[in-house]
Amino acid sequence: MTELLKKVKGKIRVMVHNFEGKVSLPYGKFILELVSGVLITGSCNITEISRSLNEKIKLKNTMKRLFNHLEGKTNLLELANDYLLSQASTKVDDNTIIALDDGDISHLFANNFEQSCKVRDGSTGKYLEGYYLNQISLFDDKSNQTYPAYLGMYSTESKDFKSANAEGLKSVESFVTNVGKKGLWVMDRGYDNGAYLGYFLKECLSFIVRMKTNRHLIYKGKSVNIEELSKSINRRYKNGKHFRYGYLKCFIEIKSKLYPVTLISHKGEFNKESHIFLTNGHLSKSEEIKRRIRGYYRRWGVEESYRFEKQGFGIEKSIIRNFNSIRSMLGAVMLAWSVLVDINEDEILREEVVLASKPEKKKRPQFIYYTLLRGVRNIFAGVKTLYLHRRRKKNKLKQLTIEDFLFPKSSLCHIV
Repeated sequence: MTELLKKVKGKIRVMVHNFEGKVSLPYGKFILELVSGVLITGSCNITEISRSLNEKIKLKNTMKRLFNHLEGKTNLLELANDYLLSQASTKVDDNTIIALDDGDISHLFANNFEQSCKVRDGSTGKYLEGYYLNQISLFDDKSNQTYPAYLGMYSTESKDFKSANAEGLKSVESFVTNVGKKGLWVMDRGYDNGAYLGYFLKECLSFIVRMKTNRHLIYKGKSVNIEELSKSINRRYKNGKHFRYGYLKCFIEIKSKLYPVTLISHKGEFNKESHIFLTNGHLSKSEEIKRRIRGYYRRWGVEESYRFEKQGFGIEKSIIRNFNSIRSMLGAVMLAWSVLVDINEDEILREEVVLASKPEKKKRPQFIYYTLLRGVRNIFAGVKTLYLHRRRKKNKLKQLTIEDFLFPKSSLCHIV
């Protein structure tokens, strides 16, 4: 086994080690194998993942074992989100961009999937059968990198479904509870309703959201259409060479309570219409407003996150039909991505994996995870046995823990 292969497998093992005490040993083994399979194949296809494990048993038996864990009571997506949030809690500061956006996964044959519903495919505009997603991604200005923090999946056909707003707020509340109130939330139109704005203002969270033109604000004691207000703003501040902006202090009324907000009008030479933003509080410093505007345009990262999950890991090509199994598979994808994040943060290992990806161009892409995933797949190519488990007879075998399984210290449990 090459040294580079050992390092990458070590990153996977360390990630799984975080679940010790939270899951059983067999389930810990399942997470280890499933996440490894997702990284090696770049796919959510159980057949391909099972084949990549190269176990000395029939392929159908490996598939059956994986399916049994996927359909079990333990929800791997919830475990993955807890892990991602715990990692995010050490990284988020006041300058971190927190991008919130909805999405979807669809499939041509998803009408046979459990609890599937009608979703609008963002790439084609057509309505297909599938599920809705809510994702929170983080952008770090210092490293110029995006990484995942939370992924939620729901169906309007589920018995527990209440509303899209309730599902979205569930993800926000989970983030705030586990990570805190630092960072700048950036959101697109659709998140400018009373449910979201009421929560963000009540919790004193910093945010900037692009507004629809049919909203109203309170200015000089009167309710005024937001588009009319934006036209009265003098865009006298520069934002780069081609953009100018201006702002206006006003209030918004939510559930009979007034909150101070700042209305921002931002327009460039190439924009036919100005972009209208709303941010919390009465801001006076133009540099702070400029920082928030730039933060909004960093939200491309969450869209790139969806694209990476679909193109890099093939989450829309999976033919798993069980609702809980689909959620668990998404959890495996998020954990696989977290391994790539760990590799990216290790400068020496990152350069080795990038070199293993055999890049055609010298210029490194801004979204580096495609390159890292390709490098990991090349590193694992040709490995005959992924994880070899050798144990003595049951009457001589001690009770094993996940730590024994991942970091063997004796011949009782050996992993190659």
